[in-house]
Amino acid sequence: MARGSIVTALALAAALLLSSHLQPASSSPSLVVSVLNAEHVVNELRVVIEGPMGTLTYEGRASVTLSGVVRGVYRVSVYWRSHLIASRAVAVNVENVVETIELPFFDFALRVVDLSGAELPGPFAVRVEPPDALGEVRVVGSSIVLRNALRTLHYTISVEWESRVYNRKAFGVGAGSGDDLSRRGAVVLPVGDVRVSVIDRRGKGLGGAVLRAMGVSSATDEGGAVVLRRVPLEGPEGPNSLPVTVTYEGYEVASEVLLLSREVRSFTVTASVYELTVSVLGANGQPLQGAKASLVREGHEVGTAFADQGGVARLSRVIPVKHFLRVEYKGLSEVRELSPEAVRRGSVELRLPVYLEIGGIPLTFEQLVGLAAGSVGSVVAVVLGIALFVRSRTRKLRVAGPIY
Repeated sequence: MARGSIVTALALAAALLLSSHLQPASSSPSLVVSVLNAEHVVNELRVVIEGPMGTLTYEGRASVTLSGVVRGVYRVSVYWRSHLIASRAVAVNVENVVETIELPFFDFALRVVDLSGAELPGPFAVRVEPPDALGEVRVVGSSIVLRNALRTLHYTISVEWESRVYNRKAFGVGAGSGDDLSRRGAVVLPVGDVRVSVIDRRGKGLGGAVLRAMGVSSATDEGGAVVLRRVPLEGPEGPNSLPVTVTYEGYEVASEVLLLSREVRSFTVTASVYELTVSVLGANGQPLQGAKASLVREGHEVGTAFADQGGVARLSRVIPVKHFLRVEYKGLSEVRELSPEAVRRGSVELRLPVYLEIGGIPLTFEQLVGLAAGSVGSVVAVVLGIALFVRSRTRKLRVAGPIY
């Protein structure tokens, strides 16, 4: 009897000991993971829980409940379309744990602006990396609208805009997290104003010239400057090139290709426009001050200058084409044909048959000889006249001898 009681007591003790180690599942803590703001993407979600119980993966669920979990630290990660968008460490001890994760989806817009901050008109070509990390991309006017983007995910947004005026593209990139991009509010493209100064061969500004760049023609101001507005400076391949031509008085005087960039937006173009120096001299090499030098092209006078004390007349802004040079001085004139090469040389000498001036009247050598001969003849005539007059008077005054 005593022996049976001992066996019963041992069995009861063993049962009590076993029951103390094998607690029912309901007494173990639970881990509940709830994903908020995921109603529109729930089918593309993946929840991964890593911890003492191993790795557990749940697809297409916005809520996961684990009952009777082993105490410890768990890593809860939420993926959307293969992108990790949330990751947290959760400690589970004796109490049930509910971990709420709100997905950082939001909508935002970016303005597309030039270097001065002014909006550029659409349309734009837009590329977003990663391409599947948002719901939708739209271009609305001068803005890019991104829907269902993630605040924490890093994006690279490439924007390309083409100018219909200059037939050139501008390319810019905005990069950063969704929050960063939203705070900036804009993607800046390398589009800006380009200043071109047109000068002649002496470095003086050429006002009144016409600069043509693709579909744009602009006249230079008095200082020879012109500003091209909203030019795409850099495209997908780097700096843009822009061919320009300059015409003056209907003739092309310059042609260049400008290499543009954000840093280089000011250029100087030298036109083939020259200063022509005309030396007007007399037959003895003396300068003829006040002589008028005129350039005639296609029957029209296109330039006039007067000679200074040294006999030099300066004609400015002469284009290297065929001209006729006409020089006039006190009734005398001479015309000479000038070739483009003569214009490029920049100087020409022209002599008039002025040998001497008497009383401000220019005389040629022949005129001077004739005048001198006439003067001598006049003197001789006067002398002869006087002689004849004296002789005649002498005859009238002759006295006869005395009469005795």
